[in-house]
Amino acid sequence: MKLLLASHDSEIVPVEFRAEPGELLLRQGAPAKRVLLLTEGTVAIQVRQSDGHPHTLAIVEAEELLGEMGLFG
Repeated sequence: MKLLLASHDSEIVPVEFRAEPGELLLRQGAPAKRVLLLTEGTVAIQVRQSDGHPHTLAIVEAEELLGEMGLFG
């Protein structure tokens, strides 16, 4: 991923975004428009179960990318 990002470095325009606790960052199934680099804190990757309750798939920590599968996958 670092090599891919480095090869497109001149096209990348970073924008700082600060999320509030509990704020939705990306929605499953929505068109991918961006990749997020988590620089501090943690993010829970969740899906909604058939009963409407969230199920946590993973916890992502600082220095990890979010949403890259939607753009490259």
